[in-house]
Amino acid sequence: MSKQVKLKFKKLLKKAEFVHADLEYHEELFPDAQQEFFVVVNEILSALPDDERARMDAIRSQRLMAPPPRPKEENEEEEELSGLPTASELFISPDHPEGIELSPDTKDLGEPGIKSTEAKKLFYRIAELTHPDKLLNQQLSKTEMRRLERFFITATGAYNSLNWYILYSIALELGLDVDDPREEYLDWIEEDIRLTMGTIASIGAKIVWVWYTGDENSKKFALGNYFQQVYNYTLEE
Repeated sequence: MSKQVKLKFKKLLKKAEFVHADLEYHEELFPDAQQEFFVVVNEILSALPDDERARMDAIRSQRLMAPPPRPKEENEEEEELSGLPTASELFISPDHPEGIELSPDTKDLGEPGIKSTEAKKLFYRIAELTHPDKLLNQQLSKTEMRRLERFFITATGAYNSLNWYILYSIALELGLDVDDPREEYLDWIEEDIRLTMGTIASIGAKIVWVWYTGDENSKKFALGNYFQQVYNYTLEE
């Protein structure tokens, strides 16, 4: 293993840890954002005259029943809602000013069987320590039992989705000896970072999130767009 590979691997692990923490932040806050957003929406609806609400409900029902839009042809321009944030091709933060690439490319990530084999090996080693059946006869505290059970559930999901990075990070948490970094490991972590950042970007572009995290102008803009899209109704300034 070259020094360059070792240092790049260490750097990518830090980036992956950062983006997964950011995803956890978004996923934990999003239900709160939804709840608060729709409290405000319902307050606005309640203040409207009955006939206006009935008209708007009819429009909403009609739009919900409408067929989904057809997929865009390759030569068609992608329409964007003016003013709403879109997923950037590069995620830049104070911690990572050099940026994290979001747009997946077509480079070879190695033979699928290699990644599958490595993921399977990690999962079986993790399961040896965390499978509920393995914990039954051990003298563990309830806290430790729950911790190991969470690891097993997360590892199972990662194995089913072939997420090598999650399995690797769990193995590190459990203190398991892991293989020295290899070139394909770098590609697998980069792939995980791109997919994770894509999920974060899709949450961040939602009207509810724009409203929840924005300033007063952003909140007005997001609410206005919601009522226009769902009810074809223009909110007063």
